[in-house]
Amino acid sequence: MSVSINKVWEKQNTNIKQPEESRFKERESELDWLSGFSEAESMFYISTTGALSFKIKLHWDDRETLVYIKTLLSGLANREVGVIVDSKNQHESYYIVAKFIDILEILIPLFSKYYFTTSKYLDFQCFKAAAEIRKISYTEKRKFAKEELNQILYIKLDMNSKRLVFDLNDLPKRSLTPPRLLGFIEGDGTFCLPNMIPTLSIKQHSKNIHFFYEIAEFLIKLPYCPEIGPE
Repeated sequence: MSVSINKVWEKQNTNIKQPEESRFKERESELDWLSGFSEAESMFYISTTGALSFKIKLHWDDRETLVYIKTLLSGLANREVGVIVDSKNQHESYYIVAKFIDILEILIPLFSKYYFTTSKYLDFQCFKAAAEIRKISYTEKRKFAKEELNQILYIKLDMNSKRLVFDLNDLPKRSLTPPRLLGFIEGDGTFCLPNMIPTLSIKQHSKNIHFFYEIAEFLIKLPYCPEIGPE
């Protein structure tokens, strides 16, 4: 459905208010880290009523990471962005951005600049296209038209685990950076000692194996550092 999504985006596209470029530049390393972490841990969600939200779920022990992310995005907007919700048993914590103004002015510009290169990119493109449809009624201060809701629900059919068609050529390329890789590893990486051998393990869907090759190439090209370990 990626072709039709692009058509919706082009047809509905209007200017979106974005944070000043200098504000992105000042926090570039942190935002690149957030891009990697979100590629591993986040979810772009569309409800059956057409509401949009961005979610990150972590174990309660890692709640401070969500506080850091909330503070980072709130600093870009000069207002509170998103909420942190703890499960009743305090096993999990969630960071949720559901206000449409925050999605338009913060999330879409952020992940358009620091874009994903795994299948998460396609989920974001669907999310972005749905936001453009939703923006029409939002700016006109009216309720959804039935046709607009149907368009969004059609987009929803091709998101996350519901996507049936996946073409690697639909994904963009972007060079790995240390902050982005660090964020991704913090999100999806596991350090373990099988048979007393120090091991870094990362689990992803097989359709994202290309990203593993990019990580391997990046690590191989790192300069030798005697402070880390033997050659």
